[in-house]
Amino acid sequence: MDALAVWIYPRSPSERVPAATAEIVVRAPRISATVTDPGKVARIVRWFDALPVSPPGVAVSCPYAVAPDLTLSFRSAGGARLAQATLPRTEATLCDPIAFTIGGWRRRPLIDGPGESFVRRLQGLLGLRLVQARR
Repeated sequence: MDALAVWIYPRSPSERVPAATAEIVVRAPRISATVTDPGKVARIVRWFDALPVSPPGVAVSCPYAVAPDLTLSFRSAGGARLAQATLPRTEATLCDPIAFTIGGWRRRPLIDGPGESFVRRLQGLLGLRLVQARR
């Protein structure tokens, strides 16, 4: 009998996207978009805040890492950057996690949970071509 135990590390409230976020700037090679619709901003923030923390101390052999080339800037209504995330345009995994900063301070890396990846959901919501096939 084989068993697999998956630990879920909770995110502290201090590791959430700031509540003052009113717009999200999405940048990738040849793509730049600003999301200001309150419903879409709230949905993206909710999805992002639901991402689990990459488990600390887990050693995995990563044959290659995908350089993150997608950036999300979470901004206030006045345009001030509150938080930023850099992520691969593939599934965020232990090998290719999402880097996240709030107010310039680095937070624990994030990964996709079960189900559809964050980038795929973002792509569908915004109607942009963000997903890059695994190499």
